[in-house]
Amino acid sequence: MGVETDLTITDQPIAVLQDGETASSGEAVLTVFRGLENVASFGTESAGYTSANSVMPLDDGAQIVLTGAVYVDRTGVNLDEQPIQPDHLVSATEAADEARAWLAGQGCS
Repeated sequence: MGVETDLTITDQPIAVLQDGETASSGEAVLTVFRGLENVASFGTESAGYTSANSVMPLDDGAQIVLTGAVYVDRTGVNLDEQPIQPDHLVSATEAADEARAWLAGQGCS
């Protein structure tokens, strides 16, 4: 028994939930989904930790934080240290219901 090599699903809608607690690696996931057809995000803006940083110690005991990379979505939008806005701005408590309604409108049950 082998592993399937083509498991890509491209024709299904995806709803992504986010809020101010969606940070760093969670924002990387948001960035990956931005601009894709059949994808919509719901909730409030993310935390805004959209870069990759390294902390470097200095000889005097101080530290410097160096940014080595920033998040850029597939459309070329640079998200450097900016919160990511959802496609559908709704309260965090309403996000799941709004996402379900959107998915139902896309033919999901």
